[in-house]
Amino acid sequence: ARRFDVPRPPLVRFLLVKLAERQHRLVLSMHHTLLDGWSLPVLLREFYALYISRGDASGLPEARPYRPYLDWL
Repeated sequence: ARRFDVPRPPLVRFLLVKLAERQHRLVLSMHHTLLDGWSLPVLLREFYALYISRGDASGLPEARPYRPYLDWL
């Protein structure tokens, strides 16, 4: 119910809701300017991969450097 105030962080919120002893839901809220339709699925895919691997990032793809994209532009 709380709105995001762009000049004041955080612009991403995580809320863990306990439904039962061993049942939880993670609610992720973010301001729409942070992620677009392309980057949100990437974020969620990597987030789930980290969750399944218990935080082991070795299975994630290597981050691509931004410089080649700037050169292309």
